[in-house]
Amino acid sequence: MVKLKDISKECGVGISTVSRVLSGDRTRKIKESTEKLVIQTAQEMGYFAEKKQKIQCNEKEIKIVSIFLADHDNVLNPFFSEIFVGIKEQINLLSEYHKINYRVLSLYDADFESELIKFKPDIAILLGRVKKSVLSFVSEHVPNLVHAGVNSIKVVDEVLCEAKDGMREAVRYLASLGYTRIGYVGPVKDEGIQNEHRYIGYLNGLNEVGFSFDSDLVNDSTLDANSGFNATKSICSRSDVDALVCANDTVAFGAIKYINENKLDIAVTGFNNEEISNFSSPTLTTFDVPKKELGNLAVVCALERLKNPRDINIKISVPYKLIERESTKKKKKS
Repeated sequence: MVKLKDISKECGVGISTVSRVLSGDRTRKIKESTEKLVIQTAQEMGYFAEKKQKIQCNEKEIKIVSIFLADHDNVLNPFFSEIFVGIKEQINLLSEYHKINYRVLSLYDADFESELIKFKPDIAILLGRVKKSVLSFVSEHVPNLVHAGVNSIKVVDEVLCEAKDGMREAVRYLASLGYTRIGYVGPVKDEGIQNEHRYIGYLNGLNEVGFSFDSDLVNDSTLDANSGFNATKSICSRSDVDALVCANDTVAFGAIKYINENKLDIAVTGFNNEEISNFSSPTLTTFDVPKKELGNLAVVCALERLKNPRDINIKISVPYKLIERESTKKKKKS
């Protein structure tokens, strides 16, 4: 076992100096060259490796599971894949100092419930839209939950980039460009989902700019391009819509396809800023979501709750950013 006196002898400095350097004590000034020498010597002698091993040997294993909550929400989805990268990065970093057993489950795995119960996780990171019944089951079997995403669950710790606020801002942005018949394509019906608030954001936006609600400008849609295409077709068949707020970029791509095929002049906004949004035709105006940071912070938040139990839930908000591209231009006066 490497002791402070061994490092002191090797460096030719006092034990107290070695102690202050390795403990981070800066109450007394230490030469930078001395500090570098002590740290390098300690590293070469294996001091840090022993310390890390001692910490891990004395620490209970932490079991963490990421749960994808919908059939289209998985590591192949561009949005969730980046959140997943952020989660993995943070877990790899923490694994230097904690014993972590990490797994990934999907609600649509045939053995999801039995695998979750068998694994007995300390922490679950929830990804995607969740039904109330599923949230109840997971809450029953996992003591610490944190959700990372764009729609608030409200009853667990959360790291959020609020899509509801993004939809509201999209309406205000389109109104500022001169659009007055602003529609919405995305989830509208409740369907037992705990965390879907984008439609409310759209309605809030209409209210803020003083526009009356028109049901002909709204069409319920799942979060895929085909639904976006069909929903846009439906809206255009019954209204003189001039702009569309889409629930995410994938829905917006479907809307743009219909608009292009029918040579229509309709502005479109998305949400998420998927990489392909800068390569669509026209390129898509959207809201950038710091997806990796959502994953990073979810792990930090979950570990903090595990080590410091509390009776209240916290919310960490991360900002989105409007990315203006070709799909929205100032409306021409007729």
